[in-house]
Amino acid sequence: MQKPLYDLIKNVVVLMLTVVFWFVLLNFFNSAQAHQFSTAYLAIQTQNQNHQPKMTAEYRLAVRDLSLLVPLEIGENRQITWGAIKAQNGAIATLVGQEMKWKSGNTMCTMNPQREPLALDNIAGLPYLVMYLAVDCGGASATALDYRMLQHVDSGHRLILSLHDANQPKSATRTWLIAPSVTTLDTAEGGSSHLAQTFKTYVKEGTHHILSGYDHLLFLLCLLLPAVYIRKDQQWIPVKSSMTAVRHTLYIATAFTLAHSITLSLAALNVIALPSKLVESVIAFSIALAALSNLFPFFGTKQIRVAFIFGLIHGFGFASALTDLPLTTGARLMALFSFNFGIELGQITCILIFFPIALALRQRVFYRQVMFKGGSMVACVLALLWMTQRIFDLNWIPG
Repeated sequence: MQKPLYDLIKNVVVLMLTVVFWFVLLNFFNSAQAHQFSTAYLAIQTQNQNHQPKMTAEYRLAVRDLSLLVPLEIGENRQITWGAIKAQNGAIATLVGQEMKWKSGNTMCTMNPQREPLALDNIAGLPYLVMYLAVDCGGASATALDYRMLQHVDSGHRLILSLHDANQPKSATRTWLIAPSVTTLDTAEGGSSHLAQTFKTYVKEGTHHILSGYDHLLFLLCLLLPAVYIRKDQQWIPVKSSMTAVRHTLYIATAFTLAHSITLSLAALNVIALPSKLVESVIAFSIALAALSNLFPFFGTKQIRVAFIFGLIHGFGFASALTDLPLTTGARLMALFSFNFGIELGQITCILIFFPIALALRQRVFYRQVMFKGGSMVACVLALLWMTQRIFDLNWIPG
């Protein structure tokens, strides 16, 4: 076979493999969630009135999440108006009644508006709908909440549930971070068991956050793609020793971990706060920059510095799941430690999956053309799209 024809066939095959590989990967991305997760808030207060327990609640749901469940008219400035929300008052009440159900033992409770059913609040720069609710369990206390909001729409949706007993002003407020599910409202748990539950909850949430936050993973992937190469004579050359790649991967992962742990801690403890739009946009920019550096190595061998510098910004993105939690100092520290521990577990899992594959394929054309070059190009395009839509509040693609 003549060489020009051979080269043509090879290039066509590589192109087809690139398209197939990244089509599959993008389908995975489209099923995942970005790092800015959907969060709702439910503050419950119990008290005895005429020797009978009375439960009231304030429920806050982001307007952007509500628009996924109830048709809301969008105004000329691409904003959902208060009038559009009021027009759907009945539909909203029906939705909340269907997706939030209370029980006392095996008996269903009733839930009704406590006062003016709708109001607006602002949390982390986003408009939230506020509903004031009264729960009636026929003279008994509610023992369980069945919460299903956005269950089939957004797998990243979480409810921050806080419960306070007004009859005991000095008692600590119990707090849960839950996915749509049935939650037992047990106020009798001791402090040690509560801390154990906090640890278990936030380790799970941290792992879920990193594994479903595909912008964080894509940034890490862009930094790890050249880990099995060395830069020599202005070319990427596969490493001869696997230990060289292991050390480089370890350095990058450690730099990223240290950086995001610093800013995650500062943000979660409310020491530093940055606008979410700025954080999201810079995270997207960091992906584009890391991907471009693989194609045009203007950073040279300084990926470790890049991992640390931009890891600081990613830490603020991670902190979005913790900053608004109504926790005591001790519980917040435990949640912070557990959440960060879960992030590291998820990150280590991804590295253990990706690194052996990259190491085994580093000499192959498939890795160089499809995974390294093709992957970097796709990551760069995606990141620039994300950055544009995050800056201008657009909604072209997920993320």
